[in-house]
Amino acid sequence: MYQVLIVEDEDWIRRGIVQSIRWRELGMELAGEAENGARALQILERRPVDIVLTDMKMPVCDGRGLLREMKDRKLDCEVIVLSEYTDFAYTRQAIHARVAEYLLKPIDPRQLNEVLCSAAKRLTEKSLSRKRDADPYDAVFRTTIARTSQEQLETVCLRHQGAFRNRCVVISCIQPEISQSGTAGYQESLERLAAEAPYPTKVYPYHDDRNIICLFSLAACPYNAGAKLAYNNWLRLFFQNYKTMWGGDLRIGTGREVNEIARLRSGLDAALAALRFLHRGRGAIICCDSAQAHKNAPEEPVISEQQITELLARCKKEEASKLRQAIIGTLSRSEYVYLPAMRQVLIDFTLTLEKCSSRAGYAVNITTAIGENYIDRINRIEWMADADAFLSQVFDQVFRNIAAKRALTTADVVEEVIRRIETNYMDEINLMQISQQYHINYVHLSRQFKERTGETFIDFLLRVRMSRARELIENNGLSEKETAALVGYSNPYYFAASYRKYFHAGTQKEDAADGRA
Repeated sequence: MYQVLIVEDEDWIRRGIVQSIRWRELGMELAGEAENGARALQILERRPVDIVLTDMKMPVCDGRGLLREMKDRKLDCEVIVLSEYTDFAYTRQAIHARVAEYLLKPIDPRQLNEVLCSAAKRLTEKSLSRKRDADPYDAVFRTTIARTSQEQLETVCLRHQGAFRNRCVVISCIQPEISQSGTAGYQESLERLAAEAPYPTKVYPYHDDRNIICLFSLAACPYNAGAKLAYNNWLRLFFQNYKTMWGGDLRIGTGREVNEIARLRSGLDAALAALRFLHRGRGAIICCDSAQAHKNAPEEPVISEQQITELLARCKKEEASKLRQAIIGTLSRSEYVYLPAMRQVLIDFTLTLEKCSSRAGYAVNITTAIGENYIDRINRIEWMADADAFLSQVFDQVFRNIAAKRALTTADVVEEVIRRIETNYMDEINLMQISQQYHINYVHLSRQFKERTGETFIDFLLRVRMSRARELIENNGLSEKETAALVGYSNPYYFAASYRKYFHAGTQKEDAADGRA
């Protein structure tokens, strides 16, 4: 908890400040109250204080005197000046004393809490900075991982380059299958495993992703074949001990040694890049140089869209299981599986599955079926088991949808046929195929359709297509040739003849009816 001292000669103002501060939320405690600078200095001598809020105009010892004494005594506190005076002398004194904030009275509680929050962040950073500076290796390695500029990294490296003389750094990154983030004793166990390394090794979580762990090992130069062998043997031991201790699989990405500490970030990037590969579908120790040549998309089982459509139309779940196993098996047999390429294979296959389900008469929106955007889900896949679980869920949802549709009554199927014609009139729609999909007698379905609509299936489909064609031609200005494909005709000449015949016959009927009237 950060300790806060409030220095203000007006008692009622001090009480207001105390009541305005969100102590618990900011992680702060009241260290004391003082009515002038002299009393404040007595408190500062007796106990540690992190933040001083002080008025400038006070009796006995004013704010300027307090700031001057604090500077002379080298008291490293965050100082926030509170004053109703805008006199330049006070402002200049505050600036000279490196005051954190300068607030005018009356104090806005919201603004006060904001500047206290900023002060707390600065204190935290100072504390971390002191710890880093106490250990040159820690300072450099943490800066390498941090989201800082290369220029900032080089500045830190320049300050500590003496500690790295005749040393090189080997960086490896670990990604476990099962996240242990926040697990009690996890960091300590990693540090114990790292203590067995042939060279001093430090362990850090990577950024905010505590599921990725970075190992920085400090080896002597030259880093020869024997030294590299010793490091790789230890990595294999680390790999096995980790799996025994925490379960699940893991992969370790490692790169070349780095001889210039200013280039540590490139070494870290290489180790992280190696984590984007699976070795034969499983975790392993993956050298970035060995894996980079395998970024091409992995093989896929050769199966056509027609085969998938027929599989779905037959509702053969066991065949789908074989297809899923074939996909996973093919991916797993590749020496290195590049995760972004594998994810693209899954995205392409899922898109194809959606398309084929529609052709089979069981249109499935897979995003809706699994309850989240399937591309987002796929992009989180890190392991072959994740890919297998995704495909299992997708196939399961698709076949549930099929089973639900196959259980429809004849009346339900008629409504489905009407909906399909009205929305997919441009596609090939065959009533015989639909009757087979839903296991309904074709003649019975035809009769029920006519009873419901007053038209045969063919007449209904033709009317919908021609009505849409007329709208495109007369209202949108499209030509008959342009319209043909949009309403389901592959031959524009046949469409043009059918279109004219349809509407010419309709006109003749209307004229005949007028004549009889």
